[in-house]
Amino acid sequence: VQAFLSGAPLKPFIGGEWTDIGSRETFATLDPGTGAKLADVVESGVEGVNRAVEAARQAFQRKGWSDLAPNE
Repeated sequence: VQAFLSGAPLKPFIGGEWTDIGSRETFATLDPGTGAKLADVVESGVEGVNRAVEAARQAFQRKGWSDLAPNE
């Protein structure tokens, strides 16, 4: 985990892949238990959020995980 979090700013994970959305702006994400910085994350902006929502909608509409009971 430390090796994963200690590199370059994390890109948005959209549709099952790390996505370059063209943004250079980042923000720090914090550990809620300690307040310590975990990683820098690339801001998604409107385009990234729209892409993530569409990918989530498509994933939900496919048969598979969305049909599972909560305990599965």
